[in-house]
Amino acid sequence: MIKAVISTEINGLPPKSHGLLYLSGRASILFPEDLQEFIEQLDNVSVITRYPEDLKKMSKEFNSSKAKEVFDLTRRTLKWLRRDRRLKT
Repeated sequence: MIKAVISTEINGLPPKSHGLLYLSGRASILFPEDLQEFIEQLDNVSVITRYPEDLKKMSKEFNSSKAKEVFDLTRRTLKWLRRDRRLKT
């Protein structure tokens, strides 16, 4: 959804990046404080998942309750993003 906002703003293709902080900055999206913290955490975790040795360590920390928390915050973030007027065009 962040890339959709960028595409709308620039009337073209968004950057080839998966960095949520970078992309939200490019889209000038100002998340509420709690969601901003979540985006920062998610951005950091996505880097770890690219390296197998770190992934094993992280998988021990990501129990079912942590996974549910991430899922719930992701749903809240998507719901919040859907209100962006630039996605209504």
